[in-house]
Amino acid sequence: MLAKIRRIPAGTFLVPLILSMITYTIWPDLFMIGGLTQALFSGQSVGFIAAILTFFSGTLIDVKQLGNLIKRQGLLFLYKAFFSMLLAWGYILLFGQEGILGISGLAFASTITSVNTAIYLLTAKSYGTKLDTGAYGLFGILSLPVLPIILYSLLYSGGGSAIDLTPVFSILIPLILGVILGNLDEDFTELFAPGISAILPFLGWNVGQGVNLIEAIRSGLPGLLLTAFFILTMSTLIILDKNILKNDGLYGMALMTVAGLSTSSPAIVAATFPQVEQYVSGATTQVLLVSVLTSVGMPIIIARVARRMNKKTNRL
Repeated sequence: MLAKIRRIPAGTFLVPLILSMITYTIWPDLFMIGGLTQALFSGQSVGFIAAILTFFSGTLIDVKQLGNLIKRQGLLFLYKAFFSMLLAWGYILLFGQEGILGISGLAFASTITSVNTAIYLLTAKSYGTKLDTGAYGLFGILSLPVLPIILYSLLYSGGGSAIDLTPVFSILIPLILGVILGNLDEDFTELFAPGISAILPFLGWNVGQGVNLIEAIRSGLPGLLLTAFFILTMSTLIILDKNILKNDGLYGMALMTVAGLSTSSPAIVAATFPQVEQYVSGATTQVLLVSVLTSVGMPIIIARVARRMNKKTNRL
């Protein structure tokens, strides 16, 4: 069975993800029975699994190669962060929080600033190097509502004094600890690095919990329009990856995804800024649809493009 799953592009992540979404849509409280079952299968472990993956990825970073990592992936990170923030700020400036075509400013900001780092990790593990895999923790910052919080802090607080950088530090700490251990002794890298592939199916399952496919479909035309705009604007990452960084463009494609965690961004932003509370429900379903479409579709596209380029695939 595992061999068949591996034939599917990013199958060790996507198959559990899809099965989990279907299960949650039919029976959302199936695993809410407490104990180990709830801890492992209900979606409550997303944060823990992401933290473990960040730590494991950190052990792969060779500080001697840190300059190459920043040069290879740092520019993609900075471009994604600043370009998406600029787009979100411009959208809200032009159309206000109500937005246009049924897409609120909250939905736009929560979507455009997001990255599904699981897809990046899958791409790095399948077609990249150990150095590329180590950047997982860096991009993990974009899977949390860090940028939307910063954006709304600037919009409503009149400056950066109220910006909370705690979410950034919460990601950097396990990453840095992993880097330290991996560079103190290579045996730590050999111990922890293989765990990345083993944990990916659990990440896929836990991300799928909380994704109601019916609710995603209900977002309708606004959700599809938001998906199209997201893909159109973020396709510039491919241009940057290929023409400036002289890579194959696969990482640029991997960053054209929206994290399932970002469905929580509207509510988190509204908890701090009640001015946007009325837009939370619609924004959540729209972000959900974009996340489902990009997280399922993009790995398949990446695999086909890689096959066309005759890139050798590492077994997950």
